[in-house]
Amino acid sequence: MNLSFKKYKSYNSESNQIEIKPINVLIGRNNSGKSSVSDVIEFCANPTKYEHRMDQIEGITFTNMLTEPLIKSVFSSSTSGGEINGNHYNFGKNYIGKNIRVELRFAKDRDRMSLNASASRVNPEIESNGRLLKIWDNVARKIGNPFSKYDVLRVFAERDIRPEKDSEKLNIEPNGDGVTNLIHKFINYSKLDSKLVEVELLNALNEIMNPDSYFTDIVVQQIENNDELVWEIFLEEKNGNRIALSESGSGLKTIIIVLANLFLMPEVMNKRLSDIIFIFEELENNLHPALQRNLFNYIKNKLLFSKSTVFFTTHSHVAINIFDKDNDSQILHVMKEDDVSSIYRVDNRFKKYSVFDDLETNASDILQSNGVIWVEGPSDRIYLNKWIEVISEGKIKENVHYQIMFYGGRLLSHLSFDVFRDNDVDEFIKLMNLNRNSIIIIDSDKKSKYGKINKTKQRIRDEFKCNGSMCWITAGKEIENYLDRDLILSTLNLKSKHDFDDYQRIDEFLEKVKKGEGTKFLRSKVSYANVFSENLKFENMHRRDLKEKTNKIVKEIKLWNYIKE
Repeated sequence: MNLSFKKYKSYNSESNQIEIKPINVLIGRNNSGKSSVSDVIEFCANPTKYEHRMDQIEGITFTNMLTEPLIKSVFSSSTSGGEINGNHYNFGKNYIGKNIRVELRFAKDRDRMSLNASASRVNPEIESNGRLLKIWDNVARKIGNPFSKYDVLRVFAERDIRPEKDSEKLNIEPNGDGVTNLIHKFINYSKLDSKLVEVELLNALNEIMNPDSYFTDIVVQQIENNDELVWEIFLEEKNGNRIALSESGSGLKTIIIVLANLFLMPEVMNKRLSDIIFIFEELENNLHPALQRNLFNYIKNKLLFSKSTVFFTTHSHVAINIFDKDNDSQILHVMKEDDVSSIYRVDNRFKKYSVFDDLETNASDILQSNGVIWVEGPSDRIYLNKWIEVISEGKIKENVHYQIMFYGGRLLSHLSFDVFRDNDVDEFIKLMNLNRNSIIIIDSDKKSKYGKINKTKQRIRDEFKCNGSMCWITAGKEIENYLDRDLILSTLNLKSKHDFDDYQRIDEFLEKVKKGEGTKFLRSKVSYANVFSENLKFENMHRRDLKEKTNKIVKEIKLWNYIKE
């Protein structure tokens, strides 16, 4: 769904359009207009509560696809004539699958604020005939305000959890007020499910805090504060010590505020997560990057599973790393120039550069891939990606968790991965400086089991070992020698009694099987690699150390990306 609005705070009369996705990340400088987008979302979902914004926001419109049931509900097949020439349904069905823009107009009925849907003023391209304006408005009314089915839970950038007096009010304010009372009620009030706090929330907290902290219990007790009794949240550690949350860091409080909104508020509201729009502002404040990563990933996995919608406002490059290449997410850059705000979807590398400039982020902070695997050429990349896909069961992906770079066999002698090498700067290109997380795969080129690798490959292997990095020199002659003989033959629809030796070139083997096949392979190594990989399965990965090395690579990549086993 696309949402657009005009004239709110620093946004001018031009429409500012957002295509809402499950995860929406708003990035920009302070006071650029990120929170204003959150204001508009809140207003659309609950115009009565946020009536004070009515006179500030103009031109709220959204797009909706016209479905067959919707068209049938307005354009009856049993009606003809009037404003429409001929059968009404025959006219209406021409618009099935097309988009209609609907405007939400402010209205007040018995002191209750509402947003009424209208189409006639914003869709001249659908039907310019003035007689049909009422009909298209009827379509818009059938669609209604799509936000009215949602509740919005918002967490401000400025937030805290403090000891609180007992209250019958079960609610969390955007600044964190009410969290202590709500957790107290869930633990101690029989009509509420205490397991949501003592099990679900606590387990989620430990998952996010791992490996820095582990809590065995969460309790709420009364303490004296300025001569009055108030409730305080305590977390119990493994050693039995209890720490008061009010005396803990703001990062821990942020995590608990988020979890209370995810676990407790839907229960209080009697709402499914999919019926709530969550807005989390600057969660990274006072959180170490590792905890940011854990928290963002936890929210992402929980809300995507629940088919929910979330908006993040952030300055954190960690959020860019996590959400940039996710199909269910988008990065929205909010920019302010001459006191006017605009929103742009970040969908190419050049737009990312402007985001980094706004965040004043150095290239070394963000542009490095999580890790690089160096291979000799394009066909090696195809085999490696397939092996990683099979071993990781599709969970580890190129361009998301790692990058592959080519070094080219003859160039290897000019490359160095020794970060301590200060001499021979002109002779060696120090590739470890490009990324400290590196793996290299090298063909041994051995002609027999007892053959030796050359001095260049020995040097590269030793440099990687000194850096604590993985160097995989193939057990056989080349990377193709890991291919299963039966896979090769079945893929090419060939039969043969010839063995495929570990130290035999694959083109020589193919030439023995079928005259001319080896020559074709040498001309189209990438094409052959693609067809072999398409058919490759786990049972085809039995040759020499293939499974062992691929498993090691997958573990390394998980470490680079902070993925828990």
